[in-house]
Amino acid sequence: MYFISSVVNRNATLSEPFFLIPIGFLFAGIAIISAIIIYVVSKFVNSNNH
Repeated sequence: MYFISSVVNRNATLSEPFFLIPIGFLFAGIAIISAIIIYVVSKFVNSNNH
């Protein structure tokens, strides 16, 4: 996490890191939601098969 922030600070202007942080949270939220959906769907399919 520190390495990523240092790379961002080195390569970006002052305003860009503040723009990249919410995008990171957005992608993290999408990944978590999709993982939950896949888990629920697989559980539902497994319960229907048995």
